[in-house]
Amino acid sequence: MPYYHCSPVEHPIGRRLTGPATRGAVSPWCVEPTNEPDRVYIFVGDGDPRTLSDSSISNEPKIVYQVLPEGELRPDLNGGLWKSVSCESALVTACVYRPQRNADR
Repeated sequence: MPYYHCSPVEHPIGRRLTGPATRGAVSPWCVEPTNEPDRVYIFVGDGDPRTLSDSSISNEPKIVYQVLPEGELRPDLNGGLWKSVSCESALVTACVYRPQRNADR
């Protein structure tokens, strides 16, 4: 089963993703008590990964990466259309969708 991660930030293939608390970053997504800021949240499924670009809290389009989870997988209690899980870190293995940028930006 493939695993995916969405981000507005471009990551190189081979980058190890970690939770915002691990990086010392503040994240607007880690505000609910069920979220663990030291973990990475990833999506699991066989659907079209392009749909994940628009499926987050932010209205900003996201780049979708295929990732390899590392460490214990925990189910995300806030899962939506796609099943989501958290892991200790995730290795970027491929960029599967990059939204087009608007020409007027």
